[in-house]
Amino acid sequence: MDPTAPSNEPRHGQLTALHLAESGDDLAHLGFGGAPLGQTELVGASPVLGASLAGIEELDGLVLRPHEPSSMGSGEHANGVRSIDHVVVMTPNPDRTQAAFEAQGLEARRVRRIETSKGTRRQSFFWMGDVICEVGGPDDGTGDEPATWWGLALTVDDIDATAAFYGEHASAVKDAVQPGRRVSTLRSPRSTTPVLFISPHVKA
Repeated sequence: MDPTAPSNEPRHGQLTALHLAESGDDLAHLGFGGAPLGQTELVGASPVLGASLAGIEELDGLVLRPHEPSSMGSGEHANGVRSIDHVVVMTPNPDRTQAAFEAQGLEARRVRRIETSKGTRRQSFFWMGDVICEVGGPDDGTGDEPATWWGLALTVDDIDATAAFYGEHASAVKDAVQPGRRVSTLRSPRSTTPVLFISPHVKA
């Protein structure tokens, strides 16, 4: 084997798959054509929301599963999705979860705190290969429960076209927190995974 040859192996920590509760038929009905989003495949019929991370088998109690990449090629999704904007993890103990991520080589790139009616919440952002992972929880939380996958945000080419594709099963399009971006939430009875659709980043 030539050690100088390029490797097809994903980089350490790359999100290679999201394991969703929706069946393959549900995903097709929801406009997902089967092609991967970047380096991440959407895999249906999972008993509970989980993921696969290259080179990582345990991460603060998150559901992680082994995954062999399929031979799926490129293609477009009927719902207009082009990539994963970010995935969301919830934790009762942000300090513990951040330490667990960093022990696996996943470095916090940004941390912000938000004041809410229930106290201060912390959001920390990590790169899982080409996907951002947002970890949220109470800023002073010390709970013992494991961290959990919660949902995902998907970037779409045209947010109005995506909302129209879903009709009554998408919320009204509104402005996002990020300036210049707009969002809509999936509300289909065929989906149990929280999904937010978001327009592309606006170039400065």
